[in-house]
Amino acid sequence: PAGLLVSRGSCFVTDNRTHKVRVFSLDGTQQAAWGGLGESPSQFRAPFRVAQDSLGRVLVTDALNSRILAFTPRGEPLAAFGEFGTTEGTLFRPAGLAVLERDRVLVSDAYFGSLQIFSPQGDFQGVLCEDGRPLALESPMGLAVRGRTVYVVETGAGRVSAWEFGPR
Repeated sequence: PAGLLVSRGSCFVTDNRTHKVRVFSLDGTQQAAWGGLGESPSQFRAPFRVAQDSLGRVLVTDALNSRILAFTPRGEPLAAFGEFGTTEGTLFRPAGLAVLERDRVLVSDAYFGSLQIFSPQGDFQGVLCEDGRPLALESPMGLAVRGRTVYVVETGAGRVSAWEFGPR
């Protein structure tokens, strides 16, 4: 297991070994599973983190397919966004995932150390910067957002850092 989301009486867990999202009741009974190894919009190659937006979509980072997948809470595929690349707006190793205001999606890239923002439809909107330069974090994995503060687990540095961001 790599990611966890508790929402509306269910627990969504990403399972790297089987390339699936498993859904459990809060008492631990498995209710459903979806995914499997592959590249289609309903499959994964290393699902990692999971989050949910205000529309109820379950968002999952698909690390080795370099994308974010969106599903209904029942596992029906809705959208895929992001593409493999090494420039802003592309994803190399998406890891962390959080939902910002207006359902914008914040994604960390574990390899490049960046934090990128995408619209709810998956359009690239920008990167988080400091002093006009994109953040260069050390293997950012976990993300959490509270208000205008983004908390980042930097695995490579062995720390949690916090960054304030302004309106956009």
